[in-house]
Amino acid sequence: MAGRIALVTGGSNGIGRATVERLVSLGHQVAFTWCSDEVAAKTVEAETDHRARPYHCDVADTSSVDAMVASVQDDLGTVEILVNNAGITTMEVVGRITDEQWDHTLAVDLRGAFAVTRRALRRMRRQKWGRIVNVSSIAAYVGAGGQTDYAAAKAGLVGFSRALAREIAHLGITCNVVCPGFTETRMLEHQLPVAKHDTFADRVPMQRIGRAEEVAYVIASLTHDDASYLTGAVVPVDGGLGMGL
Repeated sequence: MAGRIALVTGGSNGIGRATVERLVSLGHQVAFTWCSDEVAAKTVEAETDHRARPYHCDVADTSSVDAMVASVQDDLGTVEILVNNAGITTMEVVGRITDEQWDHTLAVDLRGAFAVTRRALRRMRRQKWGRIVNVSSIAAYVGAGGQTDYAAAKAGLVGFSRALAREIAHLGITCNVVCPGFTETRMLEHQLPVAKHDTFADRVPMQRIGRAEEVAYVIASLTHDDASYLTGAVVPVDGGLGMGL
């Protein structure tokens, strides 16, 4: 696959970071966003020999998104591969989530993906080629206690992706969804103490927590030139946890 221009949101840690590294290894020019952890972003840049470029962006802020995508395209060219990975969660039961917390989670996890996609699509449409992968979660279809905001946003991302896939299929642009299960990331550490990982791993048919690199492999596969007849798919990467759902 010829090197293309890729943009990964939330690319300084976890699944986003693993995706950036995977796409770089495939020969792509990669831009990635960071919001709060500049040190991690600079580390990713250095460890990829500056083949991945960091861009500061708050995906919940439309003006920040527009400025970021414009900068990426000025620096590198038209974004051909887009991975919407940026996400947050409050880890709070529904009775205690404030309006502001709920709105912020949906602004980052759902509206952020919409804002970045809308901006990047302008040029994708012109060249009639593109790959969009949205990172949802197993929480979108099995739920997660203490994460009603997160689950709602991630379920919304599935609906958004499938509607978009129908809109843009005739242009040669695909849009697919990856739904990770329990994965070793900083977010999982925030959600679940390490001491309880084995307990939760017992729920997984493969009897272990997944690795970010395993999710990144699937994401990268969906961006391949040859993945041209696959769109609107929801692909679980969860060790079989959501099997049959």
